Amino acid sequence: MAALPTPAPSAIAQAYQEFDRVQATSAAAFNAMVGQAKAGTLTDAEFGDRLEKELLPPWLALRDRLQALPPPPANSKLHTVHVRLMLYVNARVSAWTALADLAGGRTTDTELSKDLGAQAEEAYRQLTLALGAAD
Repeated sequence: MAALPTPAPSAIAQAYQEFDRVQATSAAAFNAMVGQAKAGTLTDAEFGDRLEKELLPPWLALRDRLQALPPPPANSKLHTVHVRLMLYVNARVSAWTALADLAGGRTTDTELSKDLGAQAEEAYRQLTLALGAAD
């Protein structure tokens, strides 16, 4: 069986740069939305709607882009980073989807939203550890 082709470093680098951009812009937008919600200028429904329409689409596109890349070689440090990055991206999408559903009134399961949020934070912590080990 032939080995899977390794993506060109530029394809990996571009996808990881996209992650950095999506992470930074969505974190800033999310924090601004939380501030608006606390100030009473953003309703729960509006919060959920903005999560769905503004914050989730870049994460979904990033997930698709990362999934389209052949995985790095299994014995490489980059493989560990890639796997943990995928876990984090999937966890972030799940957490914000659940939060959008909760804020939009499509569910009342606050525990699910909290649990998925905690899983996303743990996945991010694991990614950070993997990035430190890859240096």
